[in-house]
Amino acid sequence: MSLKLIKQASVYKVVLPTMDAMVEHLATIPHTDLTPSAASGSGFVKLASHGDYCAPFHGGYAFALRYDEKIVPGSVVKDELAKWIERFKEREGYTPGRKEQRDMREQVVAGLNAVALVRSKTVTCYYHEESQLLIVPTISRKLKDAVMGQLVRAVESMKSTTIHVSTAKGSLTSRLVSHMADTSAAFDNFDVGDRVSIVGPNGKSTFDMTDLTDAADGIDEAFAAGGQVSELGLLLNGVDFRLTQDFLLKGIVFGEAEGADDAGEGFDDPAAEFEHEAGVQVLLVTQIITALCCLFDYTPVIKTEENDDLV
Repeated sequence: MSLKLIKQASVYKVVLPTMDAMVEHLATIPHTDLTPSAASGSGFVKLASHGDYCAPFHGGYAFALRYDEKIVPGSVVKDELAKWIERFKEREGYTPGRKEQRDMREQVVAGLNAVALVRSKTVTCYYHEESQLLIVPTISRKLKDAVMGQLVRAVESMKSTTIHVSTAKGSLTSRLVSHMADTSAAFDNFDVGDRVSIVGPNGKSTFDMTDLTDAADGIDEAFAAGGQVSELGLLLNGVDFRLTQDFLLKGIVFGEAEGADDAGEGFDDPAAEFEHEAGVQVLLVTQIITALCCLFDYTPVIKTEENDDLV
């Protein structure tokens, strides 16, 4: 594919407005530059390919949020705070108390923020209207929370839930155990990839499953020590990815799947190219999520989020 739009994914079941209505909602929370004292901030931005807050593709629409944060290393804060405390002791003749040190730290951070460099990240999200799946192409909790928090503010009342498998039927661990005993049943239409990571009392171990016979002893030993699968490679419809125990998709690689050809190559119009690539990639990821929910016998139950609940 000419555009690698979705390399990783956190997925939500969300009820969002139509694209036209969404443009109006997102425009109420535009990205603005950080104030000198602010440590971070986020807002919606127009997509370069279409020059608007939303861009259509077959089956849905995309929108983007920009997240800015000041780069202030903790070690710098610690060193500067130590200087403030030392000056206070020299001036007042005693060591400042906990509250005084907390107030000092706030002043130190505010001062450093005023001169700090800004790091920016734009996250382009994809909403598939029929399935009501929102694909947020990041596994960063900070970025995910920023996207969902600002969506709640923009839409004001939004029904959503995070899709996960922790309460679903059969964990990744139990299914991998079954797969090793009978490779034809445990993952239904999914093919098991060549990598599995297991976390246990002795830390994390990663095994090459290209030859399951060679890997079996190490995997069995890790399970016997109480290890659990934290990440497993899977394939469906030519798409290779790693599924985590938290239902995050990592390392997504679109191969020669049906519809995932090179038809998107050579576009003269960036908007048309984006719409083509987004439509194909969102469809394939949506198929994966739907199949995983079926595999784990999991039905997302959405709840209403109100912006009044934001802290």
